[in-house]
Amino acid sequence: MLKWPFQNHFESFCMKTLLFPAALTLVLFSNVSHAALYDLTQFSVSEGNGSIRSSVNQLDMVSNQLSSLEDFAASAAVVSARSFEFQITTPPASYASASVDFGQGLQSLIPPSIDPNTSWQPYFLPAPFTGTLTFHTEYFPLNNNNTSAVFSIRNLQVADAVPTVPAVPEPETYAMLLAGLGVMAAVARRRTHTTRRP
Repeated sequence: MLKWPFQNHFESFCMKTLLFPAALTLVLFSNVSHAALYDLTQFSVSEGNGSIRSSVNQLDMVSNQLSSLEDFAASAAVVSARSFEFQITTPPASYASASVDFGQGLQSLIPPSIDPNTSWQPYFLPAPFTGTLTFHTEYFPLNNNNTSAVFSIRNLQVADAVPTVPAVPEPETYAMLLAGLGVMAAVARRRTHTTRRP
C-alpha cells in the first residue's frame, strides 16, 4: 500500500498528541476529593460529669441528673470537618439545649427549651474546619427524677484529600478524549490492515 509523504510522522504525532486528553482525564478523576467519616471514638469529655458512648459513626453524650443545671461537653481534634447530623432525646418535663463550637463561638443546634426531642437533623459548617470541635449540652430535669438526656451526633464528614485540579472535567476535555480515541483506533486499524496485506 502506498503511503503519502510524512504519513508515518503524522500517525506518530496523532498517537502522542491525542493521548494527552486521555491521560489528563485519568489525572482529573484520580485527584477528586472524597468525603470520609470521622472516627467518633476520638471524642472525649472536656467539661462536666456526663459520659459518652461512642462508635466510629455515632457519639452519644449522656447527661445525668445533678443537683443543678448540668453543662457537659465533648471535644476532639478534626481536620477539614464539613457536616454532621444530630438529635436529642429527653425524658418528659426536662430542660435541655445543645450547641457546637468550631472556632467561632457557640453555635446553637437546639435552643433552650422544655422537652426538645428531635429526629436526626443535618448541620453544615460554613467552611471546612480544622481544629478542636466541641459539642455542648445543658440538661436539667424539672421533676427531680433520676433521669438522663442523650444528645447524639453521627456521620461527621471530613475531607480525606485536597483536590489539586477541578474535580469535573470540562465538556471540551471529553470531546478531545473521544476524538483522540477515535483517531487512535483508526490508526491502529489501518496499521493492522496494512500488515495483513500481502
